[in-house]
This record gives sequence, structure tokens and C-alpha cells, in this order.
Amino acid sequence: MIKKYKWIEKWRFWNSNESKKTCLLIKESLELLRKKWSEISEIEDPDKKQDACDQIFQNEEEFWLYEAVKFLMLKSAIDLFNANEDGKEVPVFSWLLFARNTSNNPCEFLKNHLNHVGHSGGLEQVEMFLLGYALQHTIRVYRLYKSETEEFITLYPNDQTCWPVVVLITEDDRHYNVPVRKRTVETLL
Repeated sequence: MIKKYKWIEKWRFWNSNESKKTCLLIKESLELLRKKWSEISEIEDPDKKQDACDQIFQNEEEFWLYEAVKFLMLKSAIDLFNANEDGKEVPVFSWLLFARNTSNNPCEFLKNHLNHVGHSGGLEQVEMFLLGYALQHTIRVYRLYKSETEEFITLYPNDQTCWPVVVLITEDDRHYNVPVRKRTVETLL
């Protein structure tokens, strides 16, 4: 993809001091994501799975995994943009993604939005749809400040009924939390 879309070289990594080429760093982050996803998916015991997930957040791996997910989002954005340009049917959120004056094409999306994620910004709602689409998981968000309204539970994307579901909780649509089951002292010993 980087050979085809030279503008991907504008990628901004979390560690701006990195001296390796963009292509190599993206490839390494994607390989790490594939490895971790595979390893954790094979763990059946919920406590061991939780421990493995917790371990990711103990070092720099976390940030390289974010970069991999952001790249998957960019790849999905490019695919959706090209499909729409070719007259193919695309999800409604992709129209909205590229209808913004700051992201009317994938290059602008990278420059004005994706490069800021994890640095100075987070994901907007339309980008949450893209995240779910890129991971092929539905993200079910419980929006606490919208309790007792139709918007209390939001699905990103909302048109995929057979995808696995990941649950998040938010109080303000800016900060998201992943609910985990409470472990007792016995399970920690």
C-alpha cells in the first residue's frame, strides 16, 4: 500500500524519534498485532486471558498495537473510498467520513485526523464506525449520560449483526472504559 500511496509516508508514529522507515514500522506493528491477537485468542481461561491483556499495557507494545489498529483503519478508509469512487455500495458512515472538509479523501483523513489519534486527539463518532469496520467487530457503547434515551446503547457499526461484540462504557463520548469482570482475591492467588 505504501508503494501505491506515497502519502502514507506522512504517517506520524507515537515515538517520533524512531529512525526506521515508515513501511518497516507499520509492518512490525501489524505483525505484533497479529501475534498478540493470535496468542490471546488461544487462551481459554478467562483469568489467564485477562492477565495476558493486562501484560500488554505494561510496556511499549501497547503503543505499537495502537499504530497497527490505526493502519487497519486507514486501509479500510482507502478501500471504502475507492469502492465509493468505483460506484460500489458502501456503508453510510463512509460517506460521512469523507464528507468532512478536513477529510475528503484518505490522504486528508490521515493528515488531519488519524495522525492525531493518540497524540492530541481521539476518535470522533464516525471514526468509531470505521474502527469497528476495520476490526470486523461491533463496538457496543453504553453512553451513561444518555441513559433512558434511544442513544443509551450505540453500535459501531450498526449494520453487522454477526460480528463479535466488544463492549465499552462512556460518560461523555470522549473517554471510554472497557468493563472487566471483578476478580476475587482467590483468583489472584
